[in-house]
Amino acid sequence: MLIGDTVFEKKSFKNTDEILNNFCTQEFLNKNSIVRNELVNKTLLELIEAEPRNSFLLREVIDYAAKITESHVLDGKFNVTAFERWLNQHSGLNEAEQFVIRGKISGKHIPRDEYQLYFPIGHDKYYPNSHYITAHNPPDLDSTTGSFIGWLDAFSCKVGQTLTVWNVPQGEPSPLISHFFNKIFTPNVFSRVAKHKSLISPVAMDIVNQHKLIRVTGNSNIRDFQHERNTNHIIVVDEDGYYLGDWRVADVDTVGRIQRLLNITIHSYEKVLISSFTALMSRDTITHQEIQEYLDQSFNSSLSDSQMSFQRYHHQDCELLDLYLKKVLKLEHGSKTSFLDFFRFMDKVSNSNYCEFVDHMNSFLAPENFDYKNEAFSLARSKIFATFNKAFDNLSASIQAGRNYYDRMDLALAVKKEVLGNTINYVSTKAEPTEIKNKLRGYQHVTVCFHDKKQRLIPVGVIHRSDMVSDSLGSVTLRDFCNLDEIKIAPSVRTISAIDHHRSEMNSRECMTVTIADVQSVNVIIAEQAFTINDRYGCQNQSLHSIEDQMAELHKNKSLNSEGFSLLNRLIQKKQAVYRSGVKYFINPERELIEYSLMLNAIIDDTDLFNKCGWRDLSAVAHLVNRMKSIVCKKEVQVLSIEKYNRASKTDLKAAIKEFLHNEDVKSFYKNIFDYREVLISQWLANSKDHQFCYEDRKIQNEFCAISQLKIFPNNRDCFNEHRDALLESWLNSNEVVARKSSVVDLFLQMNSTIEMKGSNSNSEGCDEIWIRINSNSEQAESHLRIFFNTFTQSSKYPDVIEEVIIEGSNAEDNKILIPIITNNLKLPYTIRDNKEKRSIICLKIKQGSLNSRKADITPFLPK
Repeated sequence: MLIGDTVFEKKSFKNTDEILNNFCTQEFLNKNSIVRNELVNKTLLELIEAEPRNSFLLREVIDYAAKITESHVLDGKFNVTAFERWLNQHSGLNEAEQFVIRGKISGKHIPRDEYQLYFPIGHDKYYPNSHYITAHNPPDLDSTTGSFIGWLDAFSCKVGQTLTVWNVPQGEPSPLISHFFNKIFTPNVFSRVAKHKSLISPVAMDIVNQHKLIRVTGNSNIRDFQHERNTNHIIVVDEDGYYLGDWRVADVDTVGRIQRLLNITIHSYEKVLISSFTALMSRDTITHQEIQEYLDQSFNSSLSDSQMSFQRYHHQDCELLDLYLKKVLKLEHGSKTSFLDFFRFMDKVSNSNYCEFVDHMNSFLAPENFDYKNEAFSLARSKIFATFNKAFDNLSASIQAGRNYYDRMDLALAVKKEVLGNTINYVSTKAEPTEIKNKLRGYQHVTVCFHDKKQRLIPVGVIHRSDMVSDSLGSVTLRDFCNLDEIKIAPSVRTISAIDHHRSEMNSRECMTVTIADVQSVNVIIAEQAFTINDRYGCQNQSLHSIEDQMAELHKNKSLNSEGFSLLNRLIQKKQAVYRSGVKYFINPERELIEYSLMLNAIIDDTDLFNKCGWRDLSAVAHLVNRMKSIVCKKEVQVLSIEKYNRASKTDLKAAIKEFLHNEDVKSFYKNIFDYREVLISQWLANSKDHQFCYEDRKIQNEFCAISQLKIFPNNRDCFNEHRDALLESWLNSNEVVARKSSVVDLFLQMNSTIEMKGSNSNSEGCDEIWIRINSNSEQAESHLRIFFNTFTQSSKYPDVIEEVIIEGSNAEDNKILIPIITNNLKLPYTIRDNKEKRSIICLKIKQGSLNSRKADITPFLPK
């Protein structure tokens, strides 16, 4: 079986359809958003746990997330980062258990320290908040592939404490880039895994956590929870878990002060009750009318009666108490409410027994307590105080029950809102750091929430003031670039890892893991690093028994050649990996095969089908192909090697490239991909609406030069020639858009280059082209072009590769500027072609395949 014949099937968890059907029932949909979200995440966890330990479940997880999103069973979309947040903060799994789940999703579970090859995570270091792994902007296939593999590794080892985010700027990549990803993972990989930020900046969802967060319901008592010197953050939720508000340290005094006004009033009533009763009972003669008047005064007086201590309150306190009674306790008459009505109300809403107190007090009016004329009170003094003692015990118990009721969380929040006029203070999941800091104000914590479909607030977690004090609010890994002008990164996000193969400039306050090498594709470096780890723990689909059988077969040959020794060495490595992995660690062979396939695809693209390869690039390709073949065949195989070639010989390099191109396995791999691309490019050229894809691979070099590139195949030549002028016009229009976004960019180049396919029977006539346009009326742009041409003339390829120089356009002013630049700086003859285009350009006709690398053929000659 050839490596190109491998088919990566779409995968789903068992019973996914049955699970989705249950989720789509009205019974499930009637559950509140919080419960539905919990069940969806918990079900996914159970599905992962049910699979074998050495699984690679990313495709199944993507499929599950896509189906959950498409079925609309949640109030929002469901993706891998949502599950990771739940796994970290709500699953209840310990760290070791979480790492197993991560390994089963990514297909690789190895000791975390091994990932120090990519990230500076020694000594159990975790970076605060979320970690991003990003491609450059705009992304190409090399950067997209490198960042995806970087995300798999970062997800496996959990670099950041909150989320692991794969970032592909500008949305889903073009079909040229996404095609191979879609074949393996379906197009959902770019919606359910990737984010698409042009600015790497943390938001609340990247910072939120559950640390020191206490959730309480409205019927909880404010005295039952302690803030522990501001370290705890207490939020109040309803019975369904929706956010109602915060209970802060400062609220204890401000709300308590309002509550004390009522408590003081009740205690004043208690004192007046006792003193008045004592004064009454100390009289020599007590009439029925006097007792009635006493009881009427005790029960029918309002809470603001002048006999109470209410008269000693400040005017503002009176208003606050009145508001409290009306707005919080829902007593219509507020402080004008009688004590009897107050007692009856409290008995309804709390566990008080005020009415028993009233009954005991009214029992003094019983007829048997008076003489026959019903005038003099004749009850024995011992019975008088026994009855009053029962009444007072009921009063005291009811006062305490009332206090417990006033101390309910929901009433405390009502005091904050209705009496003090406070509004709930929270931030959304998308809040920027500036908004978060503003919301924190003098507080130690702020709650993070998002709205469900009914606009109810779901509390996601908390952000502490200490989380925002640090200069570092996140971390980022760069793949295929190191220059920060290729994507915007907020100052609070620290770069900790980078792999690149370009001219690089890097500055970071953090210890970094950086790998930079002079290779044609960043995936050459990534492949080399992957080999190091995979050889230690991976067996490439081979069992210990199979490995030992192959070793025994090789040992029979007493005169092993170079290839035999190479095979034996790799088999020894695999046997060691079997013992090293044991039953705890694993690398799934399909993960390894997919990883290598993605790398090989990116290398083929970035080297223009090996035409720009060096020896190190070819060595990586040989190892990739050999490993892929070994996994497919389930035994150690070597189909490519560069050992026989002289690395000092350019002739041998060309011979090696030719061998690689004609190798059956390699050819089976790239043929289907390139056949697809060839058809796709013709479609782009023929349809003006798709012209954007022909120059979307645009990089801003040295801040002022925008270089885009279109790689075509020989079979696309006729189509290119037919639609060339329309494409040129579209490219010029796009340049104006770029210039409006950044006035610094004033030099534009478009490389239209041909990918040579050895042995192709297609028409190879015609030239490649480089289009050059500068901003009109810009002396700086003219200077940039002059310096570029001056330096370019020193290239070893100048002037042999340039077939013709043409000024295209009818703009006399532009032509007047361009002619002396060509004459004096490029120093080559030229012709002028009037194509009716009002924006003139310089078109360099180039020998096919001779200038096809921005990195090697253009960027070194640009002004610094």
